[in-house]
Amino acid sequence: MLALSALLPAYSHPSSVCAVGDLHGDLQHALAALALCGAVDPETGSWVGGAMTVVQTGDVLDRGNNSLGVLRALWRLQAEAEAAGGELVLLLGNHELMNMQGKVHYVHKAELAAEGGAGAWKRRMQPTVGDLGAALLRHDAAAVRGGGACRTLFVHAGVRLSVAERFGSVERLNEAVGHNIVPWVSSRCGGTLALLDVGMSSAYGGLPAACDVGEEGEARTAALYYHGAATRGPVRSVSPPPELCDACSRFTPAGGGGDRAEAARQENAAHDCHEYCPPERMEL
Repeated sequence: MLALSALLPAYSHPSSVCAVGDLHGDLQHALAALALCGAVDPETGSWVGGAMTVVQTGDVLDRGNNSLGVLRALWRLQAEAEAAGGELVLLLGNHELMNMQGKVHYVHKAELAAEGGAGAWKRRMQPTVGDLGAALLRHDAAAVRGGGACRTLFVHAGVRLSVAERFGSVERLNEAVGHNIVPWVSSRCGGTLALLDVGMSSAYGGLPAACDVGEEGEARTAALYYHGAATRGPVRSVSPPPELCDACSRFTPAGGGGDRAEAARQENAAHDCHEYCPPERMEL
């Protein structure tokens, strides 16, 4: 945990609701993202968010080499949050569902071997008899948190209109999703749809990020990026999530430099922008 304290400055003004996207087996980045919310102490890894609410939108498992470590940490923090009068909401993603269905092709090979191989892993993930599968069944598929202009439907990858309508007027309901990797915590649909999955796991070469929903109805981002961590410290930016394609149209990849992590981030951002935005919106 001490390594986190060097990466994260103190953040003492958490708002009522904060959301974190896909974590994919990266415990350090998972705790760093929760610390961005002001929910976790970066030195101890303990809940310090008091009565705040944090929503994690699923895809905790697979790709990274410490999926079970992330799960156990989240379950521990969930209990700590409840004891403090707060809430850590854990949602199911498609990778949790795949594991419960016995599909292990995205599980990191080293972690699979450490648990005794594919057969042992599948037995633990089996939802009716496995300890991990039974615990995952307690995760919700969707959750609505926040009030007024901040009322938001959190879900891993989206919902049908008929389902969203059960939560009230769709026109007055924001939505926050993970699942599809975007370069930054971004927005669409006039700011009512927040895109949370920035590929923060080290399996993607990613960086921690969070979406902080303000009490006055203004969505904010609190993101941590590493810019040459050996020489310059972490940089936190707090600003409304930009509209994805508007931000992509202004993005210019930086050339040169010896920071491989930063170079990979720039390359991924350029790729993701072209993936999601029509050519007429792009100037890359």
